[in-house]
Amino acid sequence: EVTSGTPEVRIPLDDYPGETRNSDMVLLAKRGTATILITIEAKADEPFDMTIGDKLASAGKGSNIPKRVEHLARAMFGTTPDETPALKDLRYQLLNATAATLIAAQAHHATRALFLIHEFATNKTTAEKRQENHDDLVAFLNVLSKGTTRSLDTGVLAGPFHVPGGKHVPSGIPLFAAKIKRGQE
Repeated sequence: EVTSGTPEVRIPLDDYPGETRNSDMVLLAKRGTATILITIEAKADEPFDMTIGDKLASAGKGSNIPKRVEHLARAMFGTTPDETPALKDLRYQLLNATAATLIAAQAHHATRALFLIHEFATNKTTAEKRQENHDDLVAFLNVLSKGTTRSLDTGVLAGPFHVPGGKHVPSGIPLFAAKIKRGQE
């Protein structure tokens, strides 16, 4: 049962100045005694931002992006892009969105967290771009799950994922991910 919902929520990722996570919607829900924090990312067919490698390469002198990426990657994966170069192929938005989901869950005293993609399929979107997003999401979840999540069906929860955590990202909250779709192919 959804108990509250707030659109366009800014979730600070760390203590560095600049970027925060802008979640399209944050919901709080109850299931029995569990409180579930849900962040929703609405997507048509635009990508999940740059890859982590491209985000790092585009960071200007004095940018907090390298420190932020290192902090978030270590909290979510237990390693960094320098230590595990394959992380550079993952999408940056998925890294900051899942970390922010856990941060917000902790702030709201939730016992579970759900990162939900709400995909819109219209005559103005392309199936190829939506498939690329799906593939990027599955690749991210595969790394997050240490190789056990190799697919994701629409409307099905993936997880729970357990992350190492860090200064701002909690380690004790189970994280789930899912994708729902609205519209026609």
